[in-house]
Amino acid sequence: MTTKSASQVLGDIGIGVNLGQTFESKMNSRQPAQVRPWLLGIRQKGFGHVRIPVTWYPGNSHACQLNDALFMQCLDNSIEYAVKIGLAVILNTHHEDWIIDGYDGSDLYNVKFKKLWTQIATRYKRYPQNKLIFEVLNEPSGKFGKPDESADSSECIALTRLINLVGLEAIRAVDSTRIVLVQPNAMGNVWSVPKVYPSKDTLPGSGADKYLGVQFHTYDHYKFCLQAGSNEYYKSLNELRADIQKRVEMIKKWHVTIGGNDVVALHLGEFGVGRLDQRQRDADIVKAYYRLTSLLYRQKGICVTAWSDGGWFNVASLDSRGTVQFPFGLADMVIKG
Repeated sequence: MTTKSASQVLGDIGIGVNLGQTFESKMNSRQPAQVRPWLLGIRQKGFGHVRIPVTWYPGNSHACQLNDALFMQCLDNSIEYAVKIGLAVILNTHHEDWIIDGYDGSDLYNVKFKKLWTQIATRYKRYPQNKLIFEVLNEPSGKFGKPDESADSSECIALTRLINLVGLEAIRAVDSTRIVLVQPNAMGNVWSVPKVYPSKDTLPGSGADKYLGVQFHTYDHYKFCLQAGSNEYYKSLNELRADIQKRVEMIKKWHVTIGGNDVVALHLGEFGVGRLDQRQRDADIVKAYYRLTSLLYRQKGICVTAWSDGGWFNVASLDSRGTVQFPFGLADMVIKG
């Protein structure tokens, strides 16, 4: 079978949405009776892929979810059904507190993380390259076990590069052509990409792995996007567009500088606007944020995946009748741009 590069696969899988707060928490049901209708609903809506966040070691537990038969039955079912109905899947390690709170680069962590990714990669090796993508580690804090350090310090950047390399090498030992995504530190923020990977030589594989992508997130500006944010932060649509555009231009400038898609692919893995009072999301400025973020990044050839969690940042959720709801038309804003 002919393989494709990361940029080709990400270019083929369409626009995506997150199945948030399901396998990385207990907020939403992970039972097939609830997850399958949700997956079918987003597929019928027009989404091409789903990102499934998974916490494999909840809290600081030593018990891995790979050994929980019921959990894995639900996860396996979700992945299998998503692929069956035509969705591609992005699978990650998410909210792994044992790493985020303590990682120091030692074998104590590296051996455990390598084993985890070896097991995940082996379990799902049968899936085609264009149907299942791996994401090494969601939102590295950058500080890890160094709470007094700045995320921009050379030591914290080195730790971010190392944990990403450990995960990638574990996957590559099992599957040489699987598309793999890595994130920068500072919670995966878009501004951190050039700091963590300023040149292709600093990337895992030194820019020679054509199946590698960099994923980043943006909830910018946080005074607008986060759940306690204000719809009044931006004074006009032009101001909103300009603020989004400067991030798009920054990441594309970095991308061109290091060699573009010939070196590494780009993926926007999370974006959105949350509100404690959901009625505030039914606003033109919020809808414009979803539309412009999706549109402006995609116009630069960057694959996008909106965050949805059934709560503050809800884009798609299952109601009590088993029907998928798309509040305030935000999903349409993401898809149609």
